[in-house]
Amino acid sequence: MDNSQIESTINEIRKRSGAVTAFNQDKISNAIYKALAATSKADRVLADQLANKVVQKLVEQGFTSTRSPSVEDIQDIVESTLIDSGNSDIAKAYIVYRHERRKLRDEKMKVLNARSLDPVSKKFDLNCLRVLASRYLFRNGKNEITETPTQMFERVAILVGVGDLMYDSQIFEKSANATQNIEEAKSYLEKLDNFDYKFKIGDYFLNKYHFRSMINHYITLANNGQMKVSFKELLTLIAAKKFDSYAERITEYFEMMTSQDFLPNS
Repeated sequence: MDNSQIESTINEIRKRSGAVTAFNQDKISNAIYKALAATSKADRVLADQLANKVVQKLVEQGFTSTRSPSVEDIQDIVESTLIDSGNSDIAKAYIVYRHERRKLRDEKMKVLNARSLDPVSKKFDLNCLRVLASRYLFRNGKNEITETPTQMFERVAILVGVGDLMYDSQIFEKSANATQNIEEAKSYLEKLDNFDYKFKIGDYFLNKYHFRSMINHYITLANNGQMKVSFKELLTLIAAKKFDSYAERITEYFEMMTSQDFLPNS
């Protein structure tokens, strides 16, 4: 059985959170490569060869497409493979690397009051997460963090997307000189809880704060005579999915922030 056949027998791995994700041999190779680099022996070919041996051992130990290995199973086998192949110094570097990763993961979870790390938390360094936790993540009445960084960035991306939506040609015209019932729009500010996660743009649900922002945008533009429709008609258009194309913009804003290409300051 060649390596591609061996690898295909293991399709998934079990993460620490209990979630199941696709098996990726490249991640094993990359971890080994970092251990090699730490001992001044950076060698991509050797890293790939050792990763192949790790996969072979996984199969030999009975892991299959129906019996998925855990992250710890894989890491334990990486250590034993490095030692068995005569690379004890690299094994030591890998053990240190594994320990430091575990320590960093634990520190991040403590900062975020979380039992596991979401994808954004894994990418952001500890200091960035401390800033997010202290300034931006939602907290409950006990001052406990109740929001993940992923959820926070999605929340911000939706807020920006709502702002874009308000200038859509279906509802906005720069020189419309239109008159709308602004009091009707203002009346929705008194019942925000009734509209918490009731409307969505694509797959992105609007929470009551998004809804409040949309109302305030509408009132400002309507006061300028630039709204072509009533607020109730705006909601009808959203419910009819007339603005779902803005979901792509929301995703773009989300990815821009989570890749740290651009981060708003407030």
